[in-house]
Amino acid sequence: MEDLAKWDQAFYNDKLGVTGFGKKMNRQGTLNDGHVTDYAWGLQVHTYRGVPMIEHGGFMINFDSEMMRFPDQRLTVVLSNCWQGWQTGAMNLSYQIANLYLAPYFRDDSQTSHTAQHASIKINPDDFVGNYWNIYENYYNTIGYAQGRLFYDNTNGWKPALIPEDGQTFVIEGTGMTIRFEGNAMTLYTPGSNTPVQYFEKFDPTPPESTTELKKFEGIYASSELETEYRLTIKDDKLLLRVNTNPVRQLFPPAEDVIWNSKHMVWIGFAEMIFDFDKAGNVIGFTIGDSRVKGVKFTLNK
Repeated sequence: MEDLAKWDQAFYNDKLGVTGFGKKMNRQGTLNDGHVTDYAWGLQVHTYRGVPMIEHGGFMINFDSEMMRFPDQRLTVVLSNCWQGWQTGAMNLSYQIANLYLAPYFRDDSQTSHTAQHASIKINPDDFVGNYWNIYENYYNTIGYAQGRLFYDNTNGWKPALIPEDGQTFVIEGTGMTIRFEGNAMTLYTPGSNTPVQYFEKFDPTPPESTTELKKFEGIYASSELETEYRLTIKDDKLLLRVNTNPVRQLFPPAEDVIWNSKHMVWIGFAEMIFDFDKAGNVIGFTIGDSRVKGVKFTLNK
Protein backbone atom coordinates (compact mmCIF):
# COMPACT_ATOMS: atom_id res chain seq x y z
CA MET A 1 0.00 0.00 0.00
CA GLU A 2 2.91 2.36 0.66
CA ASP A 3 4.16 1.83 -2.90
CA LEU A 4 0.67 2.47 -4.29
CA ALA A 5 0.50 5.69 -2.28
CA LYS A 6 3.76 6.83 -3.91
CA TRP A 7 2.39 5.83 -7.31
CA ASP A 8 -0.75 7.86 -6.63
CA GLN A 9 1.24 10.96 -5.77
CA ALA A 10 3.18 10.67 -9.03
CA PHE A 11 0.03 11.76 -10.84
CA TYR A 12 0.21 15.15 -9.14
CA ASN A 13 3.93 15.77 -9.62
CA ASP A 14 6.76 14.54 -11.82
CA LYS A 15 8.72 12.48 -9.30
CA LEU A 16 9.08 9.60 -11.76
CA GLY A 17 11.15 11.75 -14.08
CA VAL A 18 8.49 11.82 -16.80
CA THR A 19 7.38 15.34 -17.64
CA GLY A 20 3.59 15.60 -17.54
CA PHE A 21 3.30 11.99 -16.32
CA GLY A 22 -0.26 12.30 -15.00
CA LYS A 23 -1.55 14.07 -18.09
CA LYS A 24 -0.01 11.47 -20.39
CA MET A 25 -1.37 8.52 -18.40
CA ASN A 26 -4.87 10.02 -18.35
CA ARG A 27 -4.98 10.75 -22.08
CA GLN A 28 -7.98 8.92 -23.51
CA GLY A 29 -7.97 6.99 -26.75
CA THR A 30 -9.68 8.15 -29.92
CA LEU A 31 -11.19 5.71 -32.42
CA ASN A 32 -10.98 6.07 -36.19
CA ASP A 33 -14.48 7.56 -36.28
CA GLY A 34 -13.43 10.30 -33.84
CA HIS A 35 -15.19 8.80 -30.83
CA VAL A 36 -13.24 9.33 -27.60
CA THR A 37 -13.23 6.24 -25.39
CA ASP A 38 -13.12 6.20 -21.60
CA TYR A 39 -9.92 4.15 -21.68
CA ALA A 40 -6.58 5.88 -21.24
CA TRP A 41 -3.13 4.35 -20.61
CA GLY A 42 -4.26 1.38 -18.53
CA LEU A 43 -6.81 3.59 -16.76
CA GLN A 44 -10.51 4.30 -17.15
CA VAL A 45 -11.51 7.96 -17.14
CA HIS A 46 -15.11 8.86 -16.36
CA THR A 47 -17.29 10.45 -13.67
CA TYR A 48 -19.04 9.15 -10.58
CA ARG A 49 -22.20 11.03 -9.68
CA GLY A 50 -20.86 14.12 -11.37
CA VAL A 51 -17.36 13.89 -9.88
CA PRO A 52 -14.38 13.23 -12.23
CA MET A 53 -12.83 9.83 -11.51
CA ILE A 54 -9.91 7.75 -12.83
CA GLU A 55 -9.85 4.09 -11.89
CA HIS A 56 -8.94 0.53 -12.71
CA GLY A 57 -9.30 -2.80 -10.99
CA GLY A 58 -8.31 -6.40 -11.50
CA PHE A 59 -9.22 -9.95 -10.60
CA MET A 60 -7.32 -13.22 -10.64
CA ILE A 61 -7.23 -16.47 -8.65
CA ASN A 62 -9.94 -15.45 -6.16
CA PHE A 63 -8.27 -12.12 -5.40
CA ASP A 64 -9.44 -8.72 -6.58
CA SER A 65 -8.33 -5.12 -6.25
CA GLU A 66 -9.46 -1.60 -7.09
CA MET A 67 -7.79 1.80 -7.21
CA MET A 68 -9.95 4.84 -7.89
CA ARG A 69 -8.70 8.42 -7.89
CA PHE A 70 -10.82 11.57 -7.60
CA PRO A 71 -8.27 14.20 -8.67
CA ASP A 72 -10.35 17.31 -7.92
CA GLN A 73 -10.64 16.24 -4.28
CA ARG A 74 -7.18 14.61 -4.08
CA LEU A 75 -8.94 11.48 -2.82
CA THR A 76 -7.74 8.00 -3.76
CA VAL A 77 -9.31 4.73 -2.62
CA VAL A 78 -7.18 1.58 -2.84
CA LEU A 79 -8.57 -1.79 -1.83
CA SER A 80 -7.20 -5.32 -2.13
CA ASN A 81 -9.62 -8.06 -1.27
CA CYS A 82 -10.11 -11.82 -1.11
CA TRP A 83 -12.98 -12.51 -3.50
CA GLN A 84 -16.28 -13.48 -1.85
CA GLY A 85 -18.67 -12.28 -4.53
CA TRP A 86 -19.45 -9.01 -6.32
CA GLN A 87 -21.42 -7.57 -3.43
CA THR A 88 -18.31 -7.48 -1.24
CA GLY A 89 -15.88 -7.12 -4.14
CA ALA A 90 -13.17 -4.46 -4.20
CA MET A 91 -14.97 -2.18 -6.68
CA ASN A 92 -18.28 -2.18 -4.81
CA LEU A 93 -16.61 -1.60 -1.44
CA SER A 94 -14.44 1.18 -2.92
CA TYR A 95 -17.52 3.03 -4.11
CA GLN A 96 -19.04 2.72 -0.63
CA ILE A 97 -15.87 4.21 0.88
CA ALA A 98 -15.87 7.02 -1.67
CA ASN A 99 -19.49 7.81 -0.78
CA LEU A 100 -18.43 8.59 2.80
CA TYR A 101 -15.97 11.29 1.72
CA LEU A 102 -17.50 12.68 -1.46
CA ALA A 103 -21.12 13.30 -0.43
CA PRO A 104 -20.69 17.13 -0.41
CA TYR A 105 -19.37 17.06 -3.97
CA PHE A 106 -21.98 14.84 -5.62
CA ARG A 107 -24.10 16.58 -8.22
CA ASP A 108 -27.02 14.17 -8.32
CA ASP A 109 -29.40 12.49 -5.88
CA SER A 110 -29.33 9.08 -7.55
CA GLN A 111 -28.48 7.19 -4.37
CA THR A 112 -31.59 8.39 -2.56
CA SER A 113 -34.24 8.85 -5.21
CA HIS A 114 -34.51 5.47 -6.93
CA THR A 115 -36.45 3.61 -4.25
CA ALA A 116 -39.07 6.33 -4.09
CA GLN A 117 -39.42 6.33 -7.86
CA HIS A 118 -39.80 2.55 -8.05
CA ALA A 119 -43.35 2.45 -6.77
CA SER A 120 -44.65 4.77 -9.49
CA ILE A 121 -42.91 3.11 -12.46
CA LYS A 122 -44.76 0.20 -14.03
CA ILE A 123 -42.80 -2.35 -16.02
CA ASN A 124 -43.51 -5.63 -17.77
CA PRO A 125 -40.96 -8.18 -16.49
CA ASP A 126 -41.30 -10.25 -19.66
CA ASP A 127 -39.66 -7.40 -21.58
CA PHE A 128 -36.42 -7.88 -19.64
CA VAL A 129 -36.18 -11.40 -18.17
CA GLY A 130 -33.72 -13.67 -19.96
CA ASN A 131 -30.08 -14.48 -20.65
CA TYR A 132 -27.73 -11.82 -22.01
CA TRP A 133 -24.40 -12.51 -23.71
CA ASN A 134 -21.45 -10.17 -23.31
CA ILE A 135 -20.38 -9.84 -26.92
CA TYR A 136 -16.91 -8.53 -26.08
CA GLU A 137 -15.80 -10.70 -23.16
CA ASN A 138 -17.75 -13.90 -23.91
CA TYR A 139 -19.75 -14.61 -20.79
CA TYR A 140 -23.39 -14.20 -19.87
CA ASN A 141 -25.52 -12.68 -17.12
CA THR A 142 -29.19 -13.25 -16.40
CA ILE A 143 -32.10 -10.96 -15.62
CA GLY A 144 -34.67 -12.66 -13.39
CA TYR A 145 -37.91 -11.77 -11.65
CA ALA A 146 -39.01 -12.78 -8.15
CA GLN A 147 -41.16 -11.35 -5.36
CA GLY A 148 -42.38 -8.54 -7.57
CA ARG A 149 -38.90 -7.24 -8.53
CA LEU A 150 -36.41 -7.70 -11.31
CA PHE A 151 -32.92 -8.80 -10.28
CA TYR A 152 -29.51 -9.00 -11.90
CA ASP A 153 -27.77 -12.40 -11.68
CA ASN A 154 -24.07 -12.45 -12.49
CA THR A 155 -24.15 -16.30 -12.30
CA ASN A 156 -21.64 -16.20 -9.42
CA GLY A 157 -24.12 -15.90 -6.58
CA TRP A 158 -24.73 -12.14 -6.66
CA LYS A 159 -28.39 -11.26 -7.30
CA PRO A 160 -29.12 -7.61 -6.45
CA ALA A 161 -32.48 -6.05 -7.23
CA LEU A 162 -32.93 -3.73 -10.20
CA ILE A 163 -34.58 -0.43 -9.27
CA PRO A 164 -36.19 1.35 -12.23
CA GLU A 165 -35.30 4.92 -13.13
CA ASP A 166 -37.64 4.83 -16.10
CA GLY A 167 -39.17 2.19 -18.34
CA GLN A 168 -35.79 1.08 -19.74
CA THR A 169 -33.13 2.14 -17.23
CA PHE A 170 -32.44 0.45 -13.88
CA VAL A 171 -30.01 0.92 -11.01
CA ILE A 172 -28.30 -2.16 -9.58
CA GLU A 173 -29.22 -1.90 -5.92
CA GLY A 174 -26.34 -1.05 -3.60
CA THR A 175 -23.88 -0.15 -6.35
CA GLY A 176 -25.04 2.94 -8.25
CA MET A 177 -24.30 1.10 -11.52
CA THR A 178 -27.05 1.39 -14.10
CA ILE A 179 -28.38 -0.92 -16.80
CA ARG A 180 -30.23 0.27 -19.88
CA PHE A 181 -32.30 -1.99 -22.14
CA GLU A 182 -32.94 -1.25 -25.81
CA GLY A 183 -34.66 -4.03 -27.71
CA ASN A 184 -32.56 -7.17 -27.17
CA ALA A 185 -29.51 -5.18 -26.04
CA MET A 186 -28.46 -4.49 -22.44
CA THR A 187 -25.74 -1.95 -21.57
CA LEU A 188 -24.03 -1.60 -18.18
CA TYR A 189 -22.82 1.84 -17.07
CA THR A 190 -20.47 2.85 -14.27
CA PRO A 191 -22.00 4.75 -11.32
CA GLY A 192 -23.05 8.31 -12.08
CA SER A 193 -21.70 8.13 -15.63
CA ASN A 194 -22.96 7.93 -19.18
CA THR A 195 -19.93 5.83 -20.06
CA PRO A 196 -20.89 2.27 -21.11
CA VAL A 197 -18.58 -0.42 -19.79
CA GLN A 198 -20.25 -3.68 -20.86
CA TYR A 199 -22.54 -4.61 -23.74
CA PHE A 200 -24.86 -7.62 -23.73
CA GLU A 201 -27.27 -9.15 -26.23
CA LYS A 202 -30.21 -11.36 -25.33
CA PHE A 203 -29.85 -14.95 -26.48
CA ASP A 204 -31.62 -18.30 -26.31
CA PRO A 205 -29.46 -20.73 -24.28
CA THR A 206 -31.16 -23.86 -25.67
CA PRO A 207 -28.36 -26.24 -26.78
CA PRO A 208 -28.46 -28.51 -29.84
CA GLU A 209 -29.99 -31.95 -29.35
CA SER A 210 -28.46 -33.91 -32.21
CA THR A 211 -25.81 -33.78 -34.93
CA THR A 212 -28.65 -33.29 -37.43
CA GLU A 213 -28.89 -29.69 -36.21
CA LEU A 214 -25.11 -29.28 -36.51
CA LYS A 215 -24.59 -30.64 -40.02
CA LYS A 216 -24.76 -27.10 -41.44
CA PHE A 217 -21.56 -26.26 -39.55
CA GLU A 218 -19.42 -28.85 -41.35
CA GLY A 219 -16.58 -27.45 -43.40
CA ILE A 220 -13.17 -25.79 -43.34
CA TYR A 221 -12.94 -22.35 -41.77
CA ALA A 222 -9.89 -20.16 -42.33
CA SER A 223 -8.39 -17.02 -40.81
CA SER A 224 -5.89 -15.22 -43.01
CA GLU A 225 -4.96 -13.10 -39.99
CA LEU A 226 -3.90 -16.14 -37.96
CA GLU A 227 -3.00 -18.39 -40.92
CA THR A 228 -5.06 -21.05 -39.20
CA GLU A 229 -7.71 -23.56 -40.29
CA TYR A 230 -10.52 -25.03 -38.20
CA ARG A 231 -12.03 -28.18 -39.72
CA LEU A 232 -15.46 -29.30 -38.50
CA THR A 233 -16.69 -32.77 -39.47
CA ILE A 234 -19.40 -35.16 -38.35
CA LYS A 235 -18.31 -38.76 -37.89
CA ASP A 236 -20.02 -41.59 -35.99
CA ASP A 237 -22.74 -39.13 -34.92
CA LYS A 238 -20.16 -36.79 -33.34
CA LEU A 239 -19.18 -33.24 -34.26
CA LEU A 240 -15.38 -33.08 -34.30
CA LEU A 241 -13.01 -30.12 -34.49
CA ARG A 242 -9.43 -30.15 -35.69
CA VAL A 243 -7.30 -26.99 -35.57
CA ASN A 244 -4.53 -27.25 -38.17
CA THR A 245 -2.73 -30.51 -37.33
CA ASN A 246 -3.58 -30.54 -33.61
CA PRO A 247 -5.42 -33.48 -32.00
CA VAL A 248 -9.13 -33.78 -32.75
CA ARG A 249 -11.50 -32.24 -30.18
CA GLN A 250 -15.06 -33.55 -29.72
CA LEU A 251 -17.65 -30.76 -29.63
CA PHE A 252 -20.83 -32.86 -29.70
CA PRO A 253 -21.86 -34.70 -27.68
CA PRO A 254 -19.89 -32.15 -25.64
CA ALA A 255 -16.59 -33.28 -24.14
CA GLU A 256 -15.88 -32.38 -20.51
CA ASP A 257 -14.54 -28.89 -21.27
CA VAL A 258 -17.07 -28.06 -24.02
CA ILE A 259 -20.26 -26.08 -23.31
CA TRP A 260 -22.96 -25.28 -25.84
CA ASN A 261 -24.41 -21.89 -24.83
CA SER A 262 -26.99 -21.96 -27.63
CA LYS A 263 -27.57 -23.79 -30.87
CA HIS A 264 -24.89 -21.66 -32.58
CA MET A 265 -22.57 -20.70 -29.69
CA VAL A 266 -20.09 -23.13 -28.13
CA TRP A 267 -17.24 -22.87 -25.66
CA ILE A 268 -14.62 -25.19 -27.14
CA GLY A 269 -12.42 -25.45 -24.05
CA PHE A 270 -10.28 -22.38 -24.62
CA ALA A 271 -12.53 -19.87 -26.43
CA GLU A 272 -16.12 -19.15 -27.46
CA MET A 273 -17.05 -19.95 -31.05
CA ILE A 274 -20.10 -18.05 -32.37
CA PHE A 275 -21.27 -19.00 -35.85
CA ASP A 276 -22.10 -16.22 -38.32
CA PHE A 277 -24.94 -16.36 -40.84
CA ASP A 278 -25.93 -14.39 -43.93
CA LYS A 279 -29.39 -12.88 -44.40
CA ALA A 280 -30.65 -16.13 -45.90
CA GLY A 281 -29.60 -18.07 -42.81
CA ASN A 282 -26.59 -19.78 -44.38
CA VAL A 283 -23.45 -20.32 -42.31
CA ILE A 284 -20.65 -18.07 -43.59
CA GLY A 285 -18.08 -18.38 -40.79
CA PHE A 286 -17.63 -17.88 -37.10
CA THR A 287 -16.22 -15.38 -34.62
CA ILE A 288 -14.00 -16.66 -31.83
CA GLY A 289 -12.57 -15.16 -28.65
CA ASP A 290 -12.39 -15.20 -24.87
CA SER A 291 -12.27 -12.47 -22.20
CA ARG A 292 -9.02 -11.05 -23.59
CA VAL A 293 -8.94 -11.89 -27.29
CA LYS A 294 -12.12 -10.97 -29.11
CA GLY A 295 -13.68 -10.65 -32.53
CA VAL A 296 -11.35 -12.98 -34.48
CA LYS A 297 -13.13 -13.87 -37.73
CA PHE A 298 -12.98 -17.18 -39.58
CA THR A 299 -14.58 -17.60 -43.01
CA LEU A 300 -16.17 -20.82 -44.27
CA ASN A 301 -14.45 -21.99 -47.44
CA LYS A 302 -16.99 -22.86 -50.10
